[in-house]
Amino acid sequence: MEIVFEDVCYKNFTNLNFTIKSKTINGISGSFINDIFLLLQGNEKYLGNIYFGNVLLGDNTKNDYKNLISIVPRDISKLVFLNTVEEYIAFNIKYRKIKVNDSRSTVLNLLKQLGLDSTYLNKSIDNLSISEQRLMGVIVSLLTNPKVLILDEIFSNFDLKFEKKLMRLFNYLIDNENMTIILLSNDSEMLYRNTKHIVLLGKDGSALDGKSSKIYRDIELLNSNGVEVPDIVLFTYKVREKTDIKLGYHVDIRDLIKDVYKNV
Repeated sequence: MEIVFEDVCYKNFTNLNFTIKSKTINGISGSFINDIFLLLQGNEKYLGNIYFGNVLLGDNTKNDYKNLISIVPRDISKLVFLNTVEEYIAFNIKYRKIKVNDSRSTVLNLLKQLGLDSTYLNKSIDNLSISEQRLMGVIVSLLTNPKVLILDEIFSNFDLKFEKKLMRLFNYLIDNENMTIILLSNDSEMLYRNTKHIVLLGKDGSALDGKSSKIYRDIELLNSNGVEVPDIVLFTYKVREKTDIKLGYHVDIRDLIKDVYKNV
């Protein structure tokens, strides 16, 4: 499902325009990222237009919108009265009134895709790593079978092993469920590595959206907006600027290494 902001006015910006692309992994990054996160939840009052699909988000359609999205918060530690992963999932199914025919089977299938098994359900929440806690949040959010999955700083303090597993699951969901994924983060390295489309929120209250591979290679644009340049991009940029070696820009470090060996 595509989400379009058209001349949107809110706390820290006016006349904001950008598009979140359907059936792909989108990133949102920049100066007022929390404002966009609040608007994407569908509860805030705003001026302008926000469309989900071809429908205008408003008081009479916000419930329809909320039924299509699912949000993974960065922190689930507030539910300290629950002991195990299985209890956390069961609580959320009941509290959020999630309709799922065979929740255990569905959960086990999701765990399998993440390289985990049923023993994960018996783990104590207190003993889970931050990565494992956030995986738990993702699993619960996917039980609602959303069209759009919104993740707030999901990979903060996330180890690369779990990141790769989660990205494989996201790509599976895009290919097989036509899901739209939105990653809200200011981690340029992660967004360049994992997203196809990026919305960059500028210091001046503007927004620029386009292919991640193009925007994250525009050094001047990133610097002017105080956005960190991904290391792999910066390395290639400096080599091309200071030498006659014409390295290509890459996302995967292994491809960069191959290019170095080929050209040096």
